Amino acid sequence: MNDGSRVSRVPALLAGTVIAVLLASCEEPAMLSVSVHRSMLLGDYANPPVWEWSGIPPRVAALEVSLDGEPYRRLDPFAKSYRPSRPLAPGRHTLTVRVRTSGVAGFDLQDSAQAVVAALPGRPVPDDPCYPAGGAAGVDCGGSGDGQWPLRQIRLPEVWQALAAGVLPQPEPVVVAVLDTGYVPHPDLLPNLDTAAGYDFIRDPEAAADGDGIDPDATEPATGGPRHGTAIAGIIAAHTGNGVGVAGMGWPWGRSRVTIMPVRVVAPRGATSYDVVQGLLYAAGLENDSGSRPRRRARIINLSFADSLPGPPDEVLEDALRRVTEAGAIVVSAAGNHGSAVRAPANSRYTLAVAAAGMDGSLAPTSNSGPEVDLIAPGGDSRAGVPVLGAGGDPGPAPWIVTLDHGTSIAAAHVSGVLALLAGVAPSLTLRDVRAMLAQAGVLDAFALFGSYPGASPGLSLRSDRRFRDPGVTPRGALASGSIDPHSVIVRFRDGAAAGGGYSLVRLDDAEDRELLKARLRDDPAVAAVHDNRIYLNRIYLPAGFSGAPAATRARADGRAPPG
Repeated sequence: MNDGSRVSRVPALLAGTVIAVLLASCEEPAMLSVSVHRSMLLGDYANPPVWEWSGIPPRVAALEVSLDGEPYRRLDPFAKSYRPSRPLAPGRHTLTVRVRTSGVAGFDLQDSAQAVVAALPGRPVPDDPCYPAGGAAGVDCGGSGDGQWPLRQIRLPEVWQALAAGVLPQPEPVVVAVLDTGYVPHPDLLPNLDTAAGYDFIRDPEAAADGDGIDPDATEPATGGPRHGTAIAGIIAAHTGNGVGVAGMGWPWGRSRVTIMPVRVVAPRGATSYDVVQGLLYAAGLENDSGSRPRRRARIINLSFADSLPGPPDEVLEDALRRVTEAGAIVVSAAGNHGSAVRAPANSRYTLAVAAAGMDGSLAPTSNSGPEVDLIAPGGDSRAGVPVLGAGGDPGPAPWIVTLDHGTSIAAAHVSGVLALLAGVAPSLTLRDVRAMLAQAGVLDAFALFGSYPGASPGLSLRSDRRFRDPGVTPRGALASGSIDPHSVIVRFRDGAAAGGGYSLVRLDDAEDRELLKARLRDDPAVAAVHDNRIYLNRIYLPAGFSGAPAATRARADGRAPPG
């Protein structure tokens, strides 16, 4: 990115006639543009920045560069970049490029750009035992010998250093809503977990496994399963620098700038469209079934689950995702772990769809992919997992553990963590902005994103060299519709016709004809649409014997009987 200071481009008349000038004008001179390919070296002074340029005219007599006002030195006329041969001291450094053309009428082109080399008081690193490669002696990091390698792969430590050095503006606090299985009170997560803002939107008490319906307690009950929501929340905002567990991502030398809002929507047997919709509306501060709204709404919403079958976008989720996006939230969604097509909700145009990469940067074998994928991020694979927070048994003082996990759930969490810091320095950041920033690379590079957000300093151009080539996996055969709960449907009401954000869940009796009920519901003048209640999982299989929510007498969420 150029620093905006353009030296005027003044044609130098070499021929002595007006005719020569007119001849030269037939070849419209290119506009030379110099930019910084890599900047903000953050103490790596032995690796100078690189400048590059474009807009060189076809006939070049001389190409010269001057660093910080030093005498010009001549380069090869076909050169397109320049790296100083010596280390540069901390500070701002300007390279000016001058081009002289040949021909009947020659002219000079000149442009410059500024790079930043940050002066750091030191290079501290998190002391969390599972952060460094190799881990800490005597600490079990789930068997990983590579520590939190994804943070190094996406260059997050460089962002931390830039924040600590004041090269980047200090981020404002940001709330990330994790819509998942809930949380357990892991001591490495609690300092950055807003339990008071948490909510449980699993409506069915039996499915929820906690004995009740929706309530303001997002704690995950002891079911013996993996603590998926805790793992995702810990990647984003574990307490960093406390000598315990893993390092969270919101750590610019001090208290985390990222807070987790735990929203429980995934039961041990999966999540339903209706529960996810209510969780989305709540996280974004919109009207929902709970009748309450969080004190601070989420700027980033993480969805680390996917439909168990391929299919089109979930219509009822699509409507809710549109509403939360318009309310200012950015929704990050895992593409799914089936090795095939991207699943809902990641196939929505209102989500950032994230595929997973292994430690070598290639697409993980189980990661879904396709044209809906916005970016690839480190999620690990069976060869190299990612250390995450967990609990070895019932929630309690012990045994709190670090274990390994991998997949697009993990990849999505890394994207949410980066976007949370980015939203802290760019409060107006939108989904459209993020997509524009990712258009060239499609690979999560935190350092590069911090050089290209709207309003970034002109001297901080940090373009990534990495590119993601989407293999465009196409599923075999026609797309099947997603798996659905056979015992319920979702009614979306016209504006003002119902509470709960405009949605209600209607349950079917065992002997009731599903399609007939849907047709009768559509006849209600207050009803805008009737949708299937789809099932989402944060694992790639349906548990044995799962056939959806148990049958119940149908009733609308607002307590009134449905029409007919």
